[in-house]
Parts: sequence; structure tokens; C-alpha cells
Amino acid sequence: MADQSSLPSKTDVAKALESKLEHRPEKQDLLNHNILKESNASPALQAAQDQLAKAKIHDSLAHKLENRPDRQSLVDHHILHDSHLSPALQAAAEELERSRTADALTKALESRPTPDALKEKHILE
Repeated sequence: MADQSSLPSKTDVAKALESKLEHRPEKQDLLNHNILKESNASPALQAAQDQLAKAKIHDSLAHKLENRPDRQSLVDHHILHDSHLSPALQAAAEELERSRTADALTKALESRPTPDALKEKHILE
């Protein structure tokens, strides 16, 4: 048998238990730290409920991936650009194209005839 002097007394155990219970975190703290789940199900059913929720998410994602539009459909709807450049270069290429278009438009506007020149040619009255 164990030595009685090495075992804590009942009062020591009671005091230690009371101290632990006083410093026990509140239920809301446990919920905030995801230690407890906020559920109306019994603890025995919570694991099954969690598995069911994960399976539902998995099935939903699998369905969305199966029904995802193909690349050509996205190009046809102008969601993707039909480009053979790497994705890292596509943004720079689009910016260059915008800049070229803006330059061409500016040049066309600068060489535009004045209203007086159009009146001399009898285009405007």
C-alpha cells in the first residue's frame, strides 16, 4: 500500500479543486477560442455534425469545380484575355496596349482640322 504521508489530504485536494474552479475560463471565452462549439446538439453528436458540415462543403466545392466553365468560354465572355503571354507579363502588355491607343488618339486629335478649315472646304456651314 502507498504511504499515507505522501498522499495529499482531502482538504488539500478540495482547496486545489476550488482554486482551479475559480480560475476556470468562462463559456464565452471557450467559444471565442474555438475550444467549445456553439451547437444545440449533444457533445456525442457534435463530432458527427462537424463531419457532416465538412462533407457538405467538400461536395459543394467538388460540384462547383466540375461545373466550372472552360477557358474558351471565359475568353468568349471577355473574362479572360486570349493571350499567349505568361500571366506575369499580361498586365504589362495590357498597359502597353492602352498607352499605344491613347497615343494614337492624341495624335489623331492633334491633326484634326479646325472648324475654320472645315468651313473653307464647305464641310461645315
